[in-house]
Amino acid sequence: MSEFVHWLDSWLLEIPELDKEHRELVDLLNRLVHCQCPNAPRQGDSPAPDRDGIAMLQELGLHVKRHFKHEEAFMREAGYPRYEDHRYEHMTLLAEFSELLREVKSTGLQCLDQRTLASLKSWLISHIAGADRRFGEYHRGLRSGAMGHGQDRFDRYWTRRAGEH
Repeated sequence: MSEFVHWLDSWLLEIPELDKEHRELVDLLNRLVHCQCPNAPRQGDSPAPDRDGIAMLQELGLHVKRHFKHEEAFMREAGYPRYEDHRYEHMTLLAEFSELLREVKSTGLQCLDQRTLASLKSWLISHIAGADRRFGEYHRGLRSGAMGHGQDRFDRYWTRRAGEH
């Protein structure tokens, strides 16, 4: 059986620290799904963790918050020109996550519904494969020395890609 979220190498930023954290977030989301919904598909024969779903959702939130702080520090250090936009996206995602957590706590859900699970999956993957990927491209350009004059080309490329979606 497959995982709820299957990691794709196309999500790699080629920044080992951030890639490791992204994989951990995907793993936490998979563990949350299996804790909440023990019959959900999973890889291997490992049993679902014996943990409270709200506690696991809170743990995911703490990991996301720590990751965002680490990622933002990395971006500031690299002089990422879209840092403020990315930081704002992080704040928006955290606010959405907090609202979800409040809703789950107030309704006493025992198992997150498919819509909520799909939303969490989309929330995480869209950010990693979108905004984070743009930073990965920028960072690779810095490492290769292609930035500077190439920054305008980088900006045009991502502006054009954003218009395609």
